[in-house]
Amino acid sequence: MLVNKRRVRPLPAVVPPPPELYAGMLNTAKGFWERYRSPPGSLRRKALIALFQAYEGARLPVNNQWQANTCDPDLALLLKRGVLKRARDGGGSRHPLNRTSRKRQTYLMLA
Repeated sequence: MLVNKRRVRPLPAVVPPPPELYAGMLNTAKGFWERYRSPPGSLRRKALIALFQAYEGARLPVNNQWQANTCDPDLALLLKRGVLKRARDGGGSRHPLNRTSRKRQTYLMLA
């Protein structure tokens, strides 16, 4: 259960959709942003780890505009403890201008 300053509410169960709906990126998974925007603490860390485990092999893009950030206290702690690992990739290829660029993207995934 997530503890909010105003109320306590149970987290919805993590049910992975078909792979074509989230394309391996965890930030598009249902319920990710609800868990990510909850108050920092052990409950939030457990919820994020459960989400990573439910979407096995999924990656979380970080450190760009409108993405999660590794300066987040819970993500930083999970990186420090070795639960998550940082990986770099060639970046996005959806936009035609990015296909030939040398844009690099940082991702987080389970260690």
